[in-house]
Amino acid sequence: MNIALGIILIISIIVLVYLFIIVVRGGNKNSQSFQRELALRNAKKDSKQLAKDYVEGKVTYEELEEKIYNKETLRRVKVNEEKANTAKEELEKANAEFKIACNNIANLEASLQKHKANNDVNKAKEVSDKLSVERTKADNLKKQIKTNESLVKQLNYDLKLIISNYAYGAIAGTSSTKLTRSEKVEEKAAVKAAMKEKKAAWKVEDEKYYATVKANIAELKVLVAESKIKLKEYEAAYLEEKKQNELALIEANGGKKPKKEKVRKHKKNKSGFITIEDPLQIINHDAIEEEEDETHAKERAYREYLKEHERLLQKYRIEKDRISIIRRVERWSKRGGHLRREIFVKRQYYYLVAPYTILFFMFTVIPVLMSLYFSFTYFNLLEAPSFIGWENYMRLFVDDKVFIIAIRNTAILAVITGPLSYLMAFVFAWLINELRPLVRSIMTLVFYAPSISGNVYLVWKLIFSSDIYGYANSILLKLNLIKEPITWLQDAKYIIWILIIVQLWLSLGVSFLAFIAGLQGVNRELYEAGAIDGIKNRWQELWYITLPQMKSQLLFGAVMQITSSLAVADVSTQIAGFPSIEYAGHTIITHLMDYGSIRMEMGYASAIATILFIIMIAANLLVRKILRRVGT
Repeated sequence: MNIALGIILIISIIVLVYLFIIVVRGGNKNSQSFQRELALRNAKKDSKQLAKDYVEGKVTYEELEEKIYNKETLRRVKVNEEKANTAKEELEKANAEFKIACNNIANLEASLQKHKANNDVNKAKEVSDKLSVERTKADNLKKQIKTNESLVKQLNYDLKLIISNYAYGAIAGTSSTKLTRSEKVEEKAAVKAAMKEKKAAWKVEDEKYYATVKANIAELKVLVAESKIKLKEYEAAYLEEKKQNELALIEANGGKKPKKEKVRKHKKNKSGFITIEDPLQIINHDAIEEEEDETHAKERAYREYLKEHERLLQKYRIEKDRISIIRRVERWSKRGGHLRREIFVKRQYYYLVAPYTILFFMFTVIPVLMSLYFSFTYFNLLEAPSFIGWENYMRLFVDDKVFIIAIRNTAILAVITGPLSYLMAFVFAWLINELRPLVRSIMTLVFYAPSISGNVYLVWKLIFSSDIYGYANSILLKLNLIKEPITWLQDAKYIIWILIIVQLWLSLGVSFLAFIAGLQGVNRELYEAGAIDGIKNRWQELWYITLPQMKSQLLFGAVMQITSSLAVADVSTQIAGFPSIEYAGHTIITHLMDYGSIRMEMGYASAIATILFIIMIAANLLVRKILRRVGT
């Protein structure tokens, strides 16, 4: 068994090394890719040095013009320098005024002390007022100096960035797309101004549309009124014709009212004739149609015009509904601006999302709010909650030593397993994605299997068993590294590291699949475009193309890894027991289970849950901030 495990371990290492070599492809110093990478590195170094020398005054503007041929870059350098000079002048002026103000303050303070010593109250008050004015002036000047210093520093940084970006791109053969911070501010202002213009254009369009609809309604109103009059004329003619036909029938029947006949049904044959009730009577279809046209001409005209009238009424109703919606949109726009207007216009989409939103609030948001409320109460499920303020939180951080141990253990597990498992999931997904479809499917299943394997903790208990039959003790004894079996799960100093190993082994779960899906969804044409724009190796492809295209998967994986690393409970209870030896495997979740499920102190458990919730939110915000910089 030990030999088999050793062979599997060696094969796994060889496979991983082989995959890494296949993906990266570049260790030969004589290869073209290595030479490109070396040139790129030197270019970056030279460009940074050029920017530094220029800012420090070692390189003049004329010398800079000889090295930089791009007129736009030189223009940006010139504009930046003008801003920097203006800021420096303002800084010098503020410093001079600040020195004068400090001297005035010193003189006034001496004068104030003198007047106080002479008991001259009026003059002391006058000097005191002047002193307060000078101090306020000095404080304002101090703030101005600080602002100008930061502005000068920022402009120098921007200047370095402008020069280094151009030089780096020019030497390395790549295009520079980075913006300085001041340019980003200008860009945001431009976007805001463009949005303002767009809103104004939307307003004009809305007004035009409103006027058009209003004119349509007025026109349709007139047409409907005329159509009603005409419809009455058609109806009167039809009724007159009907009356005449009835009188003709009575006269033909000898003055008696004829019995109502069944409606004659006729169908067209294959031969082109029609059949009526009497199968022996076969007549031409055209003859019947002519007879019907002569008899019911006004009725048919009335029916047709009635349809036209209904269509006209339908148009009128649609236009009225439209103007009603426009008025409601205007009201919403006045109340809440553009956002509420968009919400109202796209309300159908919100109707579709509403069921999920309701369920989300019922089963996620409301329980969180209830837990937050219960954290300020004493609640044991038997008595009504009683408000106790911050006592639960004070007890957590002051009296509860086990909670401090739990925080420490959770922090160790989260800091090690969270980032490491995240990187492992992405690296393995990146490596496996380069394989053929069949091999990729098999490898995906192999790496994903541990996270879905049931009762896997028995295997790890067997590996770290405290007797000589445990795999870990057996291997170490055979290698003469230890003289007696180690009590892995009964010794507090080993437990936390065993939990880390098991957690890392189980970590290739949903995040791993999300990364695989994200990598397969990257547009391959972007790699060709990147090669044209100056992308030289696989690392640049990964940073500038692959990662920006799968930011959503990266964020999802980060959230899942943070949640799993902070919510370690099953691993601890199954491997180390509950409670563990000297609380070595005790985490925040197991502490929560202790007070929430065993001791039934729900208020205290809610306080623990709230602390964990705040930690998770803070970690997610930090990760989001980091992921925004990916690809920049």
